[in-house]
Amino acid sequence: MKKRAAPAFLITGNPGSGKSTLMARLVEDIGDRQIAGLSTPEVRRGKVRVGFKNTETKGG
Repeated sequence: MKKRAAPAFLITGNPGSGKSTLMARLVEDIGDRQIAGLSTPEVRRGKVRVGFKNTETKGG
């Protein structure tokens, strides 16, 4: 039997729109299914964005 490719999606949006929060909730809600991806939450000093932290996400 041929194995199907896993669906893929991309989350985009303006800064502060909740992309990282959505990804974290999806990982929690999906539970035992396999999930993998990369998130880049911003790093701030006070109210100023000074960079991004690359974070690999794996679940399942």
